[in-house]
Amino acid sequence: MNTKTDYLCKLAELSLKIANIVDRHGENRDFAFADEIGLGYRALSQYLRQGVKAIIDIQEAYSNAKERTELAELSERGARDFLKDIFGDEEVDSLNDEYKSKIRAFVSGLLDDDDTE
Repeated sequence: MNTKTDYLCKLAELSLKIANIVDRHGENRDFAFADEIGLGYRALSQYLRQGVKAIIDIQEAYSNAKERTELAELSERGARDFLKDIFGDEEVDSLNDEYKSKIRAFVSGLLDDDDTE
């Protein structure tokens, strides 16, 4: 185990095992440390399981955020490649309002030519 994810996975596994042990002992009225923890055995096992669920939810949210970031970076790279290919410059800031107006007029002219054919 080297990564934090490995530690979280091991914590989740141990928490679920402990929750099962707590339930089993609680059902047999053999729950010696209940007073020290201040929870009944059902509440304790439920907190442990909810904690595991929270770990899973956090990992899923992290994975989704990472995927969205990677997709955004790919989209940005694609847009910059397009700008460089068409305009010779990949910086969006280089397209000022006057330049954009000229591009719109040119594209509009292309579309008009396409409609007349």
